[in-house]
Amino acid sequence: MRMINIICDSQNNEITPLAMKKIKEEGYDIDIWQFGTSDIDKEEKYFEEACRALDGCSLVIIRVHAGLTYFKKFDRLKKRIVEEKVSLIVESEMLQDIEETRQFFKGSKDDYITIRSYIELGGEDNEYNLLRWLLGKNDKIDINFDHPIRKPAQGLYYPKKGIVDSIETDSEKITIAVLFNQIDFVNDNLMHIDSLISCLESKNANVLPVFMTSNPNDITGSVGINGTVNRYLVLNGKTIPDSIILVLPFSQLCMSDPGDGSSRIVKNIFDE
Repeated sequence: MRMINIICDSQNNEITPLAMKKIKEEGYDIDIWQFGTSDIDKEEKYFEEACRALDGCSLVIIRVHAGLTYFKKFDRLKKRIVEEKVSLIVESEMLQDIEETRQFFKGSKDDYITIRSYIELGGEDNEYNLLRWLLGKNDKIDINFDHPIRKPAQGLYYPKKGIVDSIETDSEKITIAVLFNQIDFVNDNLMHIDSLISCLESKNANVLPVFMTSNPNDITGSVGINGTVNRYLVLNGKTIPDSIILVLPFSQLCMSDPGDGSSRIVKNIFDE
Protein backbone atom coordinates (compact mmCIF):
# COMPACT_ATOMS: atom_id res chain seq x y z
CA MET A 1 0.00 0.00 0.00
CA ARG A 2 1.19 3.47 -0.86
CA MET A 3 -0.23 6.69 0.61
CA ILE A 4 0.80 10.32 0.97
CA ASN A 5 0.65 12.18 4.28
CA ILE A 6 0.86 15.99 4.17
CA ILE A 7 1.07 17.90 7.44
CA CYS A 8 1.45 21.48 8.59
CA ASP A 9 4.52 22.61 10.51
CA SER A 10 2.84 22.69 13.93
CA GLN A 11 2.06 18.97 13.91
CA ASN A 12 4.21 16.11 15.17
CA ASN A 13 6.05 14.91 12.06
CA GLU A 14 7.26 11.62 13.56
CA ILE A 15 4.03 9.77 14.37
CA THR A 16 3.17 8.49 10.89
CA PRO A 17 6.73 7.50 9.85
CA LEU A 18 7.23 5.67 13.16
CA ALA A 19 3.94 3.80 12.74
CA MET A 20 4.94 2.85 9.17
CA LYS A 21 8.37 1.68 10.36
CA LYS A 22 6.78 -0.52 13.02
CA ILE A 23 4.39 -2.11 10.51
CA LYS A 24 7.22 -2.70 8.03
CA GLU A 25 9.22 -4.45 10.74
CA GLU A 26 6.19 -6.70 11.24
CA GLY A 27 6.65 -7.85 7.64
CA TYR A 28 4.00 -5.84 5.79
CA ASP A 29 4.46 -3.90 2.54
CA ILE A 30 3.61 -0.25 3.24
CA ASP A 31 5.00 2.91 1.66
CA ILE A 32 4.17 6.38 3.00
CA TRP A 33 5.48 9.62 1.52
CA GLN A 34 5.31 12.52 3.96
CA PHE A 35 5.55 16.21 3.07
CA GLY A 36 5.15 19.49 4.94
CA THR A 37 2.75 22.10 3.59
CA SER A 38 5.37 24.85 3.96
CA ASP A 39 7.97 22.78 2.07
CA ILE A 40 5.57 22.23 -0.81
CA ASP A 41 4.62 25.91 -0.86
CA LYS A 42 8.24 27.08 -0.69
CA GLU A 43 9.92 24.67 -3.10
CA GLU A 44 8.37 23.59 -6.40
CA LYS A 45 10.54 20.44 -6.35
CA TYR A 46 8.58 19.14 -3.34
CA PHE A 47 5.29 19.83 -5.10
CA GLU A 48 6.49 17.85 -8.12
CA GLU A 49 7.79 15.06 -5.88
CA ALA A 50 4.39 14.79 -4.21
CA CYS A 51 2.73 14.65 -7.61
CA ARG A 52 5.05 11.86 -8.77
CA ALA A 53 4.26 9.91 -5.59
CA LEU A 54 0.58 9.86 -6.66
CA ASP A 55 1.45 7.08 -9.10
CA GLY A 56 0.14 3.90 -7.48
CA CYS A 57 -1.09 5.83 -4.44
CA SER A 58 -4.37 4.78 -2.80
CA LEU A 59 -4.95 7.71 -0.44
CA VAL A 60 -3.76 11.24 0.29
CA ILE A 61 -4.30 12.61 3.80
CA ILE A 62 -3.82 16.35 4.33
CA ARG A 63 -3.79 17.56 7.94
CA VAL A 64 -3.84 21.29 8.61
CA HIS A 65 -4.67 23.31 11.73
CA ALA A 66 -5.57 26.82 10.67
CA GLY A 67 -7.17 25.79 7.37
CA LEU A 68 -6.36 25.11 3.74
CA THR A 69 -6.10 28.84 3.10
CA TYR A 70 -2.54 28.65 4.40
CA PHE A 71 -1.64 25.78 2.05
CA LYS A 72 -1.06 27.90 -1.04
CA LYS A 73 -0.57 25.05 -3.51
CA PHE A 74 -3.53 23.00 -2.32
CA ASP A 75 -5.72 23.74 -5.35
CA ARG A 76 -2.95 22.74 -7.74
CA LEU A 77 -2.30 19.55 -5.80
CA LYS A 78 -6.02 18.75 -5.55
CA LYS A 79 -6.29 19.02 -9.34
CA ARG A 80 -3.50 16.44 -9.76
CA ILE A 81 -5.03 14.16 -7.11
CA VAL A 82 -8.38 14.21 -8.92
CA GLU A 83 -6.72 13.59 -12.29
CA GLU A 84 -4.91 10.56 -10.87
CA LYS A 85 -8.20 9.28 -9.36
CA VAL A 86 -6.69 9.05 -5.87
CA SER A 87 -8.83 9.35 -2.75
CA LEU A 88 -8.35 12.45 -0.60
CA ILE A 89 -9.17 13.17 3.03
CA VAL A 90 -8.61 16.59 4.61
CA GLU A 91 -8.42 17.09 8.36
CA SER A 92 -8.79 20.74 9.33
CA GLU A 93 -10.08 22.90 12.16
CA MET A 94 -12.12 24.71 9.50
CA LEU A 95 -15.32 22.73 8.96
CA GLN A 96 -15.72 24.23 5.51
CA ASP A 97 -12.46 22.59 4.38
CA ILE A 98 -13.78 19.18 5.40
CA GLU A 99 -17.19 19.68 3.80
CA GLU A 100 -15.81 20.98 0.51
CA THR A 101 -13.31 18.12 0.09
CA ARG A 102 -15.60 15.27 1.21
CA GLN A 103 -16.50 14.54 -2.43
CA PHE A 104 -12.91 13.56 -3.23
CA PHE A 105 -12.91 10.48 -1.00
CA LYS A 106 -13.80 7.48 -3.14
CA GLY A 107 -14.64 4.97 -0.42
CA SER A 108 -17.86 4.35 1.48
CA LYS A 109 -19.39 6.64 4.08
CA ASP A 110 -18.49 4.16 6.82
CA ASP A 111 -14.85 4.03 5.66
CA TYR A 112 -14.70 7.83 5.59
CA ILE A 113 -16.01 8.06 9.16
CA THR A 114 -13.58 5.36 10.33
CA ILE A 115 -10.53 7.11 8.86
CA ARG A 116 -11.57 10.50 10.20
CA SER A 117 -12.18 8.99 13.63
CA TYR A 118 -8.65 7.60 13.79
CA ILE A 119 -7.21 10.94 12.61
CA GLU A 120 -9.29 13.24 14.79
CA LEU A 121 -8.85 11.18 17.95
CA GLY A 122 -5.11 11.24 17.27
CA GLY A 123 -2.15 9.76 19.09
CA GLU A 124 0.42 7.07 18.30
CA ASP A 125 -1.91 4.11 18.89
CA ASN A 126 -4.65 5.49 16.65
CA GLU A 127 -2.15 6.31 13.89
CA TYR A 128 -0.66 2.82 14.05
CA ASN A 129 -4.07 1.15 13.91
CA LEU A 130 -5.25 3.49 11.14
CA LEU A 131 -2.38 2.30 8.96
CA ARG A 132 -3.13 -1.35 9.77
CA TRP A 133 -6.81 -0.80 8.97
CA LEU A 134 -5.92 0.92 5.67
CA LEU A 135 -3.48 -1.87 4.80
CA GLY A 136 -6.17 -4.49 5.30
CA LYS A 137 -8.70 -2.53 3.24
CA ASN A 138 -6.37 -1.58 0.40
CA ASP A 139 -4.40 -4.81 0.02
CA LYS A 140 -7.34 -7.03 1.00
CA ILE A 141 -5.34 -8.90 3.62
CA ASP A 142 -6.28 -10.26 7.02
CA ILE A 143 -4.58 -8.02 9.56
CA ASN A 144 -5.50 -7.28 13.15
CA PHE A 145 -6.19 -3.71 14.27
CA ASP A 146 -7.75 -1.94 17.24
CA HIS A 147 -10.71 0.36 16.80
CA PRO A 148 -10.19 4.11 17.36
CA ILE A 149 -9.31 4.96 20.95
CA ARG A 150 -10.94 8.07 22.37
CA LYS A 151 -8.87 10.17 24.75
CA PRO A 152 -10.10 13.29 26.58
CA ALA A 153 -10.69 16.20 24.19
CA GLN A 154 -10.12 18.78 26.91
CA GLY A 155 -8.99 18.87 30.52
CA LEU A 156 -6.74 20.24 33.22
CA TYR A 157 -3.14 19.06 32.95
CA TYR A 158 -0.19 19.17 35.30
CA PRO A 159 3.39 17.96 34.69
CA LYS A 160 4.20 14.44 35.95
CA LYS A 161 0.53 13.98 36.93
CA GLY A 162 -1.25 14.13 33.59
CA ILE A 163 -4.96 14.91 33.77
CA VAL A 164 -6.07 16.30 37.13
CA ASP A 165 -9.50 17.17 38.50
CA SER A 166 -8.36 20.46 40.01
CA ILE A 167 -5.29 22.57 40.75
CA GLU A 168 -4.87 24.37 44.05
CA THR A 169 -4.16 28.08 43.79
CA ASP A 170 -2.80 30.61 46.25
CA SER A 171 -5.03 33.69 46.50
CA GLU A 172 -1.96 35.83 47.18
CA LYS A 173 -0.51 35.03 43.75
CA ILE A 174 -1.64 35.96 40.26
CA THR A 175 -3.21 33.13 38.26
CA ILE A 176 -2.24 32.46 34.65
CA ALA A 177 -4.06 29.99 32.42
CA VAL A 178 -2.15 28.23 29.67
CA LEU A 179 -4.30 26.96 26.79
CA PHE A 180 -2.68 24.44 24.45
CA ASN A 181 -3.64 21.92 21.79
CA GLN A 182 -5.15 18.59 22.81
CA ILE A 183 -3.04 16.90 20.13
CA ASP A 184 0.09 17.87 22.10
CA PHE A 185 -1.35 16.09 25.13
CA VAL A 186 -2.39 13.03 23.13
CA ASN A 187 1.04 12.77 21.47
CA ASP A 188 2.92 13.46 24.71
CA ASN A 189 4.49 16.48 23.02
CA LEU A 190 4.63 18.44 26.26
CA MET A 191 8.22 19.49 26.86
CA HIS A 192 7.51 23.10 25.82
CA ILE A 193 4.33 23.20 27.94
CA ASP A 194 6.11 21.79 31.00
CA SER A 195 8.91 24.31 30.58
CA LEU A 196 6.45 27.20 30.33
CA ILE A 197 4.59 26.03 33.45
CA SER A 198 7.86 25.73 35.37
CA CYS A 199 8.95 29.20 34.26
CA LEU A 200 5.65 30.81 35.29
CA GLU A 201 5.68 29.09 38.67
CA SER A 202 9.24 30.30 39.23
CA LYS A 203 7.83 33.82 38.82
CA ASN A 204 5.48 33.18 41.77
CA ALA A 205 2.34 32.58 39.71
CA ASN A 206 -0.45 30.02 39.92
CA VAL A 207 -0.73 28.16 36.63
CA LEU A 208 -3.85 26.52 35.17
CA PRO A 209 -2.77 24.47 32.11
CA VAL A 210 -5.74 23.43 29.98
CA PHE A 211 -5.60 21.37 26.78
CA MET A 212 -8.40 21.75 24.23
CA THR A 213 -9.53 21.63 20.63
CA SER A 214 -11.03 24.64 18.89
CA ASN A 215 -14.36 23.35 17.63
CA PRO A 216 -17.14 21.22 19.12
CA ASN A 217 -16.86 17.70 17.70
CA ASP A 218 -19.08 14.66 18.24
CA ILE A 219 -16.30 12.23 17.31
CA THR A 220 -13.74 13.51 19.82
CA GLY A 221 -16.15 14.77 22.47
CA SER A 222 -14.75 18.30 22.19
CA VAL A 223 -16.87 21.09 23.67
CA GLY A 224 -14.91 23.72 21.71
CA ILE A 225 -13.22 26.91 22.89
CA ASN A 226 -16.30 28.39 24.54
CA GLY A 227 -17.17 25.23 26.44
CA THR A 228 -13.58 24.66 27.58
CA VAL A 229 -13.12 28.19 28.90
CA ASN A 230 -16.47 28.13 30.71
CA ARG A 231 -15.77 24.70 32.19
CA TYR A 232 -12.25 25.26 33.48
CA LEU A 233 -11.63 29.00 33.70
CA VAL A 234 -14.92 30.43 34.97
CA LEU A 235 -16.40 29.94 38.44
CA ASN A 236 -19.77 31.32 39.52
CA GLY A 237 -19.79 33.67 36.57
CA LYS A 238 -16.34 35.09 37.34
CA THR A 239 -13.13 34.49 35.40
CA ILE A 240 -10.54 32.57 37.44
CA PRO A 241 -7.25 33.56 35.73
CA ASP A 242 -5.84 37.07 35.70
CA SER A 243 -4.21 36.36 32.37
CA ILE A 244 -4.27 33.70 29.63
CA ILE A 245 -1.35 32.49 27.52
CA LEU A 246 -2.32 30.84 24.24
CA VAL A 247 0.00 28.10 23.00
CA LEU A 248 -2.19 27.64 19.93
CA PRO A 249 -1.95 28.22 16.16
CA PHE A 250 -4.04 31.40 16.56
CA SER A 251 -3.43 34.49 18.68
CA GLN A 252 -6.90 35.50 19.87
CA LEU A 253 -10.06 34.01 21.36
CA CYS A 254 -13.53 35.38 20.66
CA MET A 255 -15.94 34.58 23.50
CA SER A 256 -18.99 36.68 22.61
CA ASP A 257 -21.76 35.98 20.10
CA PRO A 258 -21.51 35.86 17.16
CA GLY A 259 -18.49 33.65 16.73
CA ASP A 260 -18.09 32.32 20.25
CA GLY A 261 -16.53 29.10 19.01
CA SER A 262 -19.50 26.91 19.90
CA SER A 263 -21.04 26.81 16.43
CA ARG A 264 -20.38 27.89 12.86
CA ILE A 265 -21.79 31.23 11.74
CA VAL A 266 -24.34 30.73 8.95
CA LYS A 267 -25.25 34.34 8.19
CA ASN A 268 -22.81 36.27 6.00
CA ILE A 269 -23.09 40.04 6.45
CA PHE A 270 -21.47 40.59 3.05
CA ASP A 271 -24.52 39.00 1.41
CA GLU A 272 -26.74 41.87 2.57
